[in-house]
Formats: sequence, C-alpha cells, structure tokens
Amino acid sequence: FKKTDVERRSKFAFAPDECCSIYSAMPSDYFQHFFILSTCNRTEIYGFAPCEYVLLSIFQRQAKTSSQEVNQHVYLKEGNEAVKHFLSVASGLDSQIPGDYEIISQIKSAFQLAKEHGRANGYLEKLFNFALQASKEVKVCTSFSNGAVSIIYAAAQKISKQNNIHKVV
Repeated sequence: FKKTDVERRSKFAFAPDECCSIYSAMPSDYFQHFFILSTCNRTEIYGFAPCEYVLLSIFQRQAKTSSQEVNQHVYLKEGNEAVKHFLSVASGLDSQIPGDYEIISQIKSAFQLAKEHGRANGYLEKLFNFALQASKEVKVCTSFSNGAVSIIYAAAQKISKQNNIHKVV
C-alpha cells in the first residue's frame, strides 16, 4: 500500500489456492522454507531464498509482467531488517490503518497454509510465534490498537458518521 496503487497491487495478489500451487510446484531443494502473505494491502514473501531472483520470479509469474515492472514495485529486505519488518507488520505498526487487528489473523492463515505444505522450518516457526507474542503485547500493553480494527471498520464508521450528520441537518 505504500509503494503501489490498488489496481497494481491486485496484479501481485495471491489467492490461497494460488499459494498452494506455488508451494507444491516450487522445488524443495531450490526454495524450501517460505510463506506468502497476501492481503488486500500487501503481498509479501518471507523465507530463505538462494537469491532475490527466485522471489522476484514468483511475483513476475503471478502478475504476468516484466521483471522491470516487478522491480519498480517490490522491495527486498534481508536478515534483521526482514525480521523487524515482519514484526512491524504483525503488530499492526505497518498497516494502512495503524493498529489493524486483521493482519495477525491473516498472518496465521498464511503461515498455516505454508506449514500444511511442508514449507515452514523451525526458524520460521519461531519467528511466527514471536510475531504472535509481539502483536499481543502491542495490543495489551499499549493504547496503540484502541483505534479502528480494520480498513473496512474505519470506512463503515466514517459512513455512519456522515449519515448521522445528514440526518441531523
């Protein structure tokens, strides 16, 4: 949501059945441990890749586009930077509406799907569990998540407020 518009993001989105196909088709000796997080606002792949081109090719095939277009709209993070980003996403800090509650359930579903296909190793499992814990702590120990629970909820609240204003007038 920070780098592309909705129309372009939809080109890079993965439905659960498409994720299953990728998990099944990707050679295990080539790119074994990864999971795909695809929501209405982002599509991200977390895992251990031999090189960035493996990840970029997944996006290129999905969007049926050139590598140049993929490079324009994708960012890569490695090591600690990738872990920090994932924790930020999981805790709702990197959401279009900060404090979004939906993201953690979307992460749970995405990770479970990868796990069912044998794509999650112990490291990804620990990262996932730590992200769940971090998300819970952010929600419990701060007032950060006291706002809207999702974009849909925020939109409904705004419409409701506008309707109340019109009723009063």
